[in-house]
Amino acid sequence: MTPTELPSLSRGRVVQVIVATAVLLVAIAGLWHWWLPVAIAPLHWHPPAMGIGAVVGLLLTAASLLLAHLWPAYREAVHTYLQMVVAPLELPDLLLLGLFPAASEELLFRGVALAALGNNMVAVLVSGLVFGFLHLASPKHYPYVLFASLVGWILGALTLLTANLVPALAAHLVINLVSALYWRQQLAKKSR
Repeated sequence: MTPTELPSLSRGRVVQVIVATAVLLVAIAGLWHWWLPVAIAPLHWHPPAMGIGAVVGLLLTAASLLLAHLWPAYREAVHTYLQMVVAPLELPDLLLLGLFPAASEELLFRGVALAALGNNMVAVLVSGLVFGFLHLASPKHYPYVLFASLVGWILGALTLLTANLVPALAAHLVINLVSALYWRQQLAKKSR
């Protein structure tokens, strides 16, 4: 195994990690909210909120693809991370990959943390940076952390601007699903 490679995981192990991480993040959000009760951004499930989130998610996914094309270190970090997480999964598992991290991470970072830190731009910066470091698979993959932090900042600002958690949740779901589907398609092309 080279220093940039991560260990290969089985499908079952990846699913376990996705579910366990989501449960852990929801538990942290719940304990934090219990310890420091704050008003969490509401979930208004109306089409414009979901549409805004979908558009932001598509734009961020396109930015990630462009960055991967232009920055070799980012391309390698994304490839290694997605190889570890997405490659073992079956197509239906991608829904789990899209939904569980999006819901749990948005609840913690844009729901509880953003509110607990003051619902201001400092809160956006801090919560976004911590969100970025959550995506650190190894020290060599700092470019992925930088982009994930940028995503966290944008989703935090989106939550503040809309006073609604749904756009960030929808954007996160779109990013996870579209990125995973695109990456699997590219992997299939290479294996032909």
